[in-house]
Amino acid sequence: MLDDLGVRKLAAAVVLTAIKDSLSKFPSRQDPARNWILHDEAMFPFWCKISDMSPEQIKRTMRGKFRLQDSK
Repeated sequence: MLDDLGVRKLAAAVVLTAIKDSLSKFPSRQDPARNWILHDEAMFPFWCKISDMSPEQIKRTMRGKFRLQDSK
């Protein structure tokens, strides 16, 4: 069984992978990740809370990054 640290690391890896994919140049990776971060009301907050991250703060930060990336 995973210990608490292992679970938090796994959850952080899930969230960070989504963030990385959401900034990808490939729409096949970018679009589902952005949708998950911005619109999922169940699993995204779940993984954030396990990893001690604020889903609201991540959403705010990523919206700004998406606007900058999309304006290029």
